[in-house]
Amino acid sequence: MTPWVLVGLGNPGPVHAGQRHNAGFWALDQFQEMFGFPPFQEKGKSLLSSGKLNQESVLLCKPLTYMNLSDTVVVPLVRFYKLPPQKLLVIHDELDIKCGHIRFKEGGGHGGHNGLRGIHQHLGADYYRLRVGVDRPEHSSQVSSYVLGCPSDVQKKCILDAIHVGIQELPVLFSGNKNEFIQTLHSFQSAVS
Repeated sequence: MTPWVLVGLGNPGPVHAGQRHNAGFWALDQFQEMFGFPPFQEKGKSLLSSGKLNQESVLLCKPLTYMNLSDTVVVPLVRFYKLPPQKLLVIHDELDIKCGHIRFKEGGGHGGHNGLRGIHQHLGADYYRLRVGVDRPEHSSQVSSYVLGCPSDVQKKCILDAIHVGIQELPVLFSGNKNEFIQTLHSFQSAVS
């Protein structure tokens, strides 16, 4: 059975752990805890955890490369499992979505996201994405320092609330009810935002 592969994008190491750019890692941590998957184990250039959810095999992957080299982990995984695009879900921070919101996307551009750029280049754009809103800084010159900065406590709660809903609803997506999954996610807004 072809597994679902969930890739959380982020940067490795304790220095980056609390930064907005690591929202994908936060999401996989929530998944692992919520659904009782085994602890992440380092294998090659990844932290991996795998298990079953409602009869579906699921592999969680946190690339240990830096963000802009995520494709060097994701592409070999996709090729090894011969994954169709609809079995790859990449979870990442999104500047164009407000804190406390989470959105599903299939296809389309990478929006300048350094973690998605290489994946697009090698695999095309048809894979699934879970976009975690982190809001945007006032000026485009601040983007790099913003995503590599830590959110305030209020912002972090909003982000984690949105991630919680996205992760909690993944069994709906896995069961093939994509429209119901989208409707639930896109109607959610963290009460604190």
